[in-house]
Amino acid sequence: MPSRYALYVLGLMVGINLLNYMDRWVGSAVAPLIQAEFDLSDFSIGLLGSAFTSSMRWPRCHSVSGRTAAGAMWCSAPAC
Repeated sequence: MPSRYALYVLGLMVGINLLNYMDRWVGSAVAPLIQAEFDLSDFSIGLLGSAFTSSMRWPRCHSVSGRTAAGAMWCSAPAC
């Protein structure tokens, strides 16, 4: 039987993972609203989504590991 602390940590990690997942998909959910509010074309809203997705990669590429061969491979991988 897991301890109470282990269940707390598991719940915390599941919550963090859920927030991480929601953060990446909220942009596509509100894209039609943003497009209508600012009168953007389909191409423009696509560029906005691509810029947001690409910006998710920056924090991990400027770390110490970004200076190694493994870090370079990590930075070149798509940010899923």
